[in-house]
Formats: sequence, C-alpha cells, structure tokens
Amino acid sequence: MSEKVSVLVTVYNGESYIEKCITSVLNQAYINFELIIVNDGSQDRTAEIVNKYESIDNRIVNVFRSENKGRVFSLNEGIENCTTNFIFINDIDDFSSKERLSQSMNFYNQLNPLEQEEFGLLGTASYEYDEKNDHCKKYSIKFGSMNRKKIPEWRLYFGIPFVHSSVMYSKKALNSIGSFTEEVSSCIDLFTIIKIANKYKIYGINEFLCVRSVNNDSFFTSKNIDKKGLYNMEIIRNWQGNNIKYHKFIMTLHYLIKHSKY
Repeated sequence: MSEKVSVLVTVYNGESYIEKCITSVLNQAYINFELIIVNDGSQDRTAEIVNKYESIDNRIVNVFRSENKGRVFSLNEGIENCTTNFIFINDIDDFSSKERLSQSMNFYNQLNPLEQEEFGLLGTASYEYDEKNDHCKKYSIKFGSMNRKKIPEWRLYFGIPFVHSSVMYSKKALNSIGSFTEEVSSCIDLFTIIKIANKYKIYGINEFLCVRSVNNDSFFTSKNIDKKGLYNMEIIRNWQGNNIKYHKFIMTLHYLIKHSKY
C-alpha cells in the first residue's frame, strides 16, 4: 500500500476559493492522504463549506480556531496536526493537478536510501492563472530538468525557484528548523526553504503539477519588492551570512550577474 501523506491548507475568509481548493485535493489519483485544513478565524462562509466536505470525506481534518492568528501560526498549527512523514502545501487560492501527489511521491521513491535520508523538499513547475485577465502562464523551474534534479543552495540567492503550493516537505526537515519561522513577516516561504537547504537536499522537477491563482502583481512573477520585503530580505541575508560558509562569494556572484549588461 502507498505511504500516507498530508496536505496542509490554511485559510482565512476564503469562501471564494476553498471549494475549488478542497476538490482539487480530494480528486487526487493518489488517495492515501489526510487533508489538514486550518481555519484561521474566518468570518465568512469558510467554516460552513469546510464542515460540508468534512461530513462526506473522513480524510479531512478540520482545525477550527475562532481567533485570527496569521499564516505562520496556522501553518505551524497544521504541521502539529499532520501525522505523516511528508507534507504537501496547498495555499487556499491555488489548486493541485490530479497527479501532483502521485508524481511527487514517485519521484521520492526513486531516490536511493541515502538520498531519501537527506531529502528536504521537492518543488515542481506550475501554472499561474491571472484571474483579472483570464490568462494562464507556465512557470518552469530554472536550473531544473525533466529528470531527477537537485537544486543547488546558491540558486536560492536568486529567489524562490517554485511556488509554495508545489512543495512537498519532509516533516523531519521542517521539524529540524523549528517549522515556519516568525523572524520575518514576508518572504516566509523563501526563508523556510533556505534553512532546510542548509541541512538537507532540495529538489525540483519541471512537471506542471499546480496552478497558482493571482489577481494582482506578485513578487514571484514581477520581482517587485516593497520596504517590508526589503527589510525581511535583509534579515534573511544576515542569517545566510552567519550560517553559510560561501555567503560572500555567492553575494559577489549575484551582484555581478545582476549588473551584467549581457
């Protein structure tokens, strides 16, 4: 029998998206999973919708909280409720392709025992759906391939290589860094992946296994960053400087590439 995995969804006032998100998980070809839904004090119809699906599918674990405590708290609360070794993130306004869980687990199962022991996470390529303009765009993984591919740690100096709703985490790796950090108020996903990459191997495959919905410009696509983002990136860079031996070399390389005229 296939190994049981967890899918983690956190939601705050997500009545417009929650149904599509849930059904994309329940329709997975890989059926041995638990769906952990953390309701972060929603004031709309979110609880009603989640309750409806919980009553018809016993794989759903409904974690309801009346107080809104934010995304990081909710993610970490969800991790505490996950009972398996692997956690798939599915943001509320995104949805997974039918083969996401099966292809991701197939990738992991093809790793050798040492690689499995050192496994930190796997991210995939994705589609981005622009709701405003009704337009869908492909985002493949740079420095990736259609085959098994480790993503080098220095790649993370250039930004997150995949969207968070494509990531399958090793729970062991998440626990080793204290789960999602509260040190930053944005760039949370990037910081988490950087910390894991400093201890474990991270992988990416150019299979389009999730759809990310947007209704405005995002940092992932536009690379625009506000003052809060700049402040949080400074925190991340300081952490890298204190924890990664080749930090100065990579930062110099990053600067040269960024300012190259070619």
